[in-house]
Parts: sequence; structure tokens; C-alpha cells
Amino acid sequence: MTDAAQDVKNVTQAWADAFKKKDAKACTETYTKDGWILSHYELEAHGHEAIEQTHKAWIDADERNKHLTVLEAVVDGDLAYTLVAYSGDYQQEDGSWYTETGKCVNVLKRQPDGTWKMHISSLNSDTPPLA
Repeated sequence: MTDAAQDVKNVTQAWADAFKKKDAKACTETYTKDGWILSHYELEAHGHEAIEQTHKAWIDADERNKHLTVLEAVVDGDLAYTLVAYSGDYQQEDGSWYTETGKCVNVLKRQPDGTWKMHISSLNSDTPPLA
């Protein structure tokens, strides 16, 4: 793996660390200022303010046991992508637990200072929504 590919993977880890700490602002800082989140969980989020609100909503859902695995990280010039498998547990109204799994494709852009930030995150669930 190239150093740049590892740097791209590290952005995913920085996001995961911030999410674990329930820090929506730090999650948002892993995105470009004009970034996007495209998700079946919420309406699309565009820009830092909307991305932070989306993260706050996800954090408020009180997901447990969040797990991310980077399946692929590819860098080509100033653009990169990661394919990430995710899972997390949610408590249901009856007290039972539901495990949500899916995949996320992140498009990242190299910033002028050489760091990487996510520009687009597109989430896709492996399981249908609960009724």
C-alpha cells in the first residue's frame, strides 16, 4: 500500500474515532467544506453545516458497536476513493437489538496542504429498513 493510500485510510479512522467520541464537529472536519453525504438514512447533506447536522442525528440514534473495515483504498493524483464496510447495533422499542450493515463509498480530495478530506460519502445498506 502506498503512503497516500494509507493517508486516505487514516481519514476513515479519524472519522471513526470522532464518531466513537460522539463529536459531530470532528466528524465534519474530515469532509471538505462543500462535501456531500448521500444516504438512505437522511436527506442529502451538502456543506459543513448540513454534514454536522447529519452527524448529530446519527449520534443521537445511539448506535453501539460501530465497526468499519476499509475494503479498498485507491489514490489517483489528487482524487482517491475508499470502499468501507460498516456495521452498528441499534436498540429497538421492544428492547431487542438490530444490527445494521452496509457499504460506503467515499470520494476524497487532496487538500492544498497535502492532507486528504472526504468530499462525497455514499452509504448503501445491506438490509432493508425496519418497518
